[in-house]
Amino acid sequence: MRQAYSLNAMSNFSYPAMRDPVATPRWAQPSRVSSRPSAARNAWGAFPMLSLCAAIGVLLMACAMSGARYVLDWAEPVFWLALVVIYAPIVVRLLMPDVARRETVALLLVLGLALYLVKIVRSPLGMSGHDEFAHWRVADDIFKTGRLFQLNPILPVTPFYPGMEIVTTAVAQLSGLSLSTAGFIVIGAARLLMMLALFLFFEGTSGSTRVAGIAVAVYTANTGFILFDSQFSYEPLALPLAAAVIASLARRTQPGAASLFGYRLIAMAGTLAVTVTHHMTSYLLFFTLAIWALITFILSFSRDSEREPRAVLNTAMLVSFIANVTWLVFIATFSFVYLSYIFSAAFGGILSLFSGGGIQRLPFQSTGQAGAAPILERITGLGSAALLSLALPSGLWQMWRQYRHRAMAWILAAAAAALPASQVLRLTGGGWEVSNRSSAYLFWGVGILIAIQAVHWLRVQVSPGSIQTRFDVAVGQTTRALIFAGIAFGLTVVFVGGFVNGTARATRMPGPYLVGADDRSIGPEGLAAAAWMRATLGPGNTLVSDRQNMLLFGSYGEQALLGGRDTTYAGIFLQPRLQSDDLATLRRTNARYLVSDLRLSTSMPEIGFYYNSWEQSLYPYTSPVPRENLTKFETISGVQRMFDSGSIVIYDAKSVLQSVKN
Repeated sequence: MRQAYSLNAMSNFSYPAMRDPVATPRWAQPSRVSSRPSAARNAWGAFPMLSLCAAIGVLLMACAMSGARYVLDWAEPVFWLALVVIYAPIVVRLLMPDVARRETVALLLVLGLALYLVKIVRSPLGMSGHDEFAHWRVADDIFKTGRLFQLNPILPVTPFYPGMEIVTTAVAQLSGLSLSTAGFIVIGAARLLMMLALFLFFEGTSGSTRVAGIAVAVYTANTGFILFDSQFSYEPLALPLAAAVIASLARRTQPGAASLFGYRLIAMAGTLAVTVTHHMTSYLLFFTLAIWALITFILSFSRDSEREPRAVLNTAMLVSFIANVTWLVFIATFSFVYLSYIFSAAFGGILSLFSGGGIQRLPFQSTGQAGAAPILERITGLGSAALLSLALPSGLWQMWRQYRHRAMAWILAAAAAALPASQVLRLTGGGWEVSNRSSAYLFWGVGILIAIQAVHWLRVQVSPGSIQTRFDVAVGQTTRALIFAGIAFGLTVVFVGGFVNGTARATRMPGPYLVGADDRSIGPEGLAAAAWMRATLGPGNTLVSDRQNMLLFGSYGEQALLGGRDTTYAGIFLQPRLQSDDLATLRRTNARYLVSDLRLSTSMPEIGFYYNSWEQSLYPYTSPVPRENLTKFETISGVQRMFDSGSIVIYDAKSVLQSVKN
């Protein structure tokens, strides 16, 4: 009897953690948006400490970049450590349930700014990315002449979407800063806007501060977030503007939302701003608004669906449609040609892949000096893709269970489901760029699905009948702790792996010159040659050169260029002798100057081509271009050497062109 009494007393005794068997520890409890937050939830919490931690991560990143310039062995490990130091502590804190709304927002802004500074410390003195030179040329033309829509020989479509350049030149003129510095400020402000708008959108869609914070953190794992969407280009500004539009509409169309004029103003003004800033983002914004309006209309007939106000959404959709059509017809007709070229190349790559053409682009491979990626990078990149693929189905199920009555949930689910299909494009030569850039849009859905699933897993509960002893309590708490640690580790792997999958190994960090490596092919020698030509021969001269020098001479050199997508001019340099077709190309385009970079003969190009992405289909090669091919102009009568820096030689072919004409 004593033993029975003891067991009965034991079963009736309440341990602190056993009073509510359904309840979970504070770090595993859900958090919801509250209209009357308590004083504890208004506290800044761990924000000061984690801000310091992010600052330390940026400092480590700056050290790693400096070390890479001197080819120090410790630079690359410190680089990866810095990324983890910036990201992991903030994610761990966002996974906790007792994070106040203001702390969540502040942490996301710190995370976005710290990851933006990765790009700044990589190239702090000026523009270095491929697209940055094209947009710098547009901004420089506007700054000097005060006129829009001037010809840009680097990328002809960019002058027709000058929103980012207009803002940048305004900042430069008002502040007296250089265009590069003003550009850094504009894109940095856009990054903060992106983080805030995404948080407000995810919060309005899910109704949970915790889900919104995690979703934004997951979004930063998309392949272009750290470098591509931090560069001086139109997408890094247009995407935050589009996010602000959708966030304002998401909060305005919430059932029972107050009729606020500010939401409508942001939506309409933002829609117009996106239209004049970036073609693809403006088209996708209209497509999203149209699908959103259609699904909202369909769900309005369902008794169980939430009634969302449609007037402001329909108005925004109409404004977007009119603005896009007007701008396309009267201003940016060329964008249709530009986009059709990109998507036709991607479609052709898919057809070739599935028609027996084989894989055209191997992941983690390089044809140049950088070589293949280390095994740990490959594991992380593949692990990131695998974790996303495994988590998305359950995330879609949770989205269906909790949010299927909301129109936006269907759009986000479709975007997330499209991510695995987009990865196939990475195996094609023409589709890799489309896949890489699409992640910035598809991760809207991926972020919230992963966040919903993570919060669901963190709410793992212990059945009341399974709690009998202190040991059972300890096992339950240990299980929850392991789940929490596993989610934090998984999100960190997804983040680091996303960066691995979205960047070429040769271009992540600065260092010595590499052939055909975009940022790593830009240096003082090329800048000096471009400046010499502008100062000595004047701007506007038509020339032809390799991909990297065309950027320098077309931007800082202010020269005219032979069309960058013309596949015929590569033979001028790759072949041992000038052919009649090459001379005809020079004559037809009046390309008087030939810029030959002798460093091309030292290695195969990192990006797979020297001059144009189609060059190997016409002039196949399996080894670096011979130096004799690059210097053959010395032996051609009438060709005059105008400039020689040791590596870069500028030839004047005026006499040859005149003789051909005669």
